[in-house]
Amino acid sequence: MLKIASIRDAWQNLLEQLKEQRCRVCLAPMSVRPVSEEAPEARACGICANCLAGFPWRAAPACPMCGEFLPLAELCPHCQLSPKPWRQAYFLAAYSGTLRDLVRRIKFNGQLSLAEGLGMLLAVRSGLAEKRADYDRITPVPLHPRRQATRGFNQALEIARPLAATLGIPLSFNSLLRVEDTRPQSGLTRKKRAENLRQAFTADDSWQNLRILLVDDVLTTGATLHAAASALLRGGALYVDVAALARTPARNMGAALN
Repeated sequence: MLKIASIRDAWQNLLEQLKEQRCRVCLAPMSVRPVSEEAPEARACGICANCLAGFPWRAAPACPMCGEFLPLAELCPHCQLSPKPWRQAYFLAAYSGTLRDLVRRIKFNGQLSLAEGLGMLLAVRSGLAEKRADYDRITPVPLHPRRQATRGFNQALEIARPLAATLGIPLSFNSLLRVEDTRPQSGLTRKKRAENLRQAFTADDSWQNLRILLVDDVLTTGATLHAAASALLRGGALYVDVAALARTPARNMGAALN
């Protein structure tokens, strides 16, 4: 019996090693898609350098508060007039091309191994690695329990897990709650998105005097993150910053809302 168990364990370990040696995106062996000097994090996140090269990496400056792409890295006019409830927004790249496809594969196809790789990548390619000392806790934007039961997972949590592990920051996902099962944000205007989420979240007082990094998959209008960050501040958080895999460029905002 022990011999059978040991054989099974050895086989399982071999399968895990083989899986780890393949790119999470294209499934090619990592030895075939070598790690380049330009993408040394490829091995750690399990996404080969060839696939990373296809990401729509941010080439232009962006508003530090909302992530909108700008000629200069300064607050955009909208954030100057109406500041967000967070200080800083971090993200990997534009919500387009390869990254858009991967985010959709996580959210709608349940390909959670991609969330693990992208969460690690978010830690090392967004600037967060240099800011890890600024945060006491990482928390994902929660789904309503009914929505999570239907989907079977929360994509923001699946991204936050490897992000927190890579940065070495504690992860919390039980003290910020979604108390209203609002209609999906897709298809709503910016104003309707904000109204839809006005009282959607609540946070208890366990956030008192903590510095929080709030995580979601995509930053579009910021309505969901705005509502969740506001709840954390009402719960006593010292401050909140936000992180997402992707930022929807303004020129693509209409398509993202429809």
